[in-house]
Amino acid sequence: MTQEAVTAARTLAGACADALRVARRSPTVAAYLHGSLVLGDFVPGRSDIDLLVVVDVRLADGELAAVQAAGTAWCAEGRYPIDLRLVTRSQASRPTRP
Repeated sequence: MTQEAVTAARTLAGACADALRVARRSPTVAAYLHGSLVLGDFVPGRSDIDLLVVVDVRLADGELAAVQAAGTAWCAEGRYPIDLRLVTRSQASRPTRP
């Protein structure tokens, strides 16, 4: 793993949690890093950071907007590109086949 990218992923997860904490009393359950960064084939400048954020309940439009704003700010700062997914705990416990 690229340590700089892992640190960046932690920062991104924290930014998402902070955005949700402002909108509500911390609905975040967990954030999971997956994809090339975890699998060991991350290539700086080509790969993105894949982050799955699990929340307790379906988010309201304002909460989704807060997370989107955090992701947009992240990208505007010229950091790694991201693939950010939000799911509820219920959805995470019963994944569907692609």
